[in-house]
Amino acid sequence: MNTTQTLRQQLEADIQRLNALPKTPKCNFAYCMYFGNFNSVLPGGYLRTGPERYMQMILVEKPTVGSDLIKSQTHAEFHRTIESALEEEGISIEQVKRLNIGPSRELFELVSPAYIRLRIIGYSVYDLTS
Repeated sequence: MNTTQTLRQQLEADIQRLNALPKTPKCNFAYCMYFGNFNSVLPGGYLRTGPERYMQMILVEKPTVGSDLIKSQTHAEFHRTIESALEEEGISIEQVKRLNIGPSRELFELVSPAYIRLRIIGYSVYDLTS
C-alpha cells in the first residue's frame, strides 16, 4: 500500500469516528478540535478577505512552519486550490458559503472529502487548520 492510500485511509477512519459521535446543536468538541480553523480558509471564511496586496503575498514565510506546498503559494493561490478541491469533490461553493457562519459539524461533514483531497496533495494539518 502506498503512502497516499495509507493517508487517505487514516483520514477517512478519523472522520468516520467523528461521524459516529452523537450530534449536538453546536460543533462538538472533537469535530472542532480535528478541523480547527479550517472553516476560516473555506469560501465565506474570515481569512478569505483582505486587500489585493495581501492576497498576492506568500502565505507562509517562516521556514519551520507549514508544508513546502503552502510555502510556495500566495493567499490567492491557496484559496483557488481549496475551491478546486471542493469542485472536484462535487461540493457547491455556494453551499459552503451559506453554511460557513462559523465552525459546525454540518459544514465539516460537507467539506471533509475536500479536506482529505487537500491533505493528499501535500497540505499539512497546520496548513489547513491553524
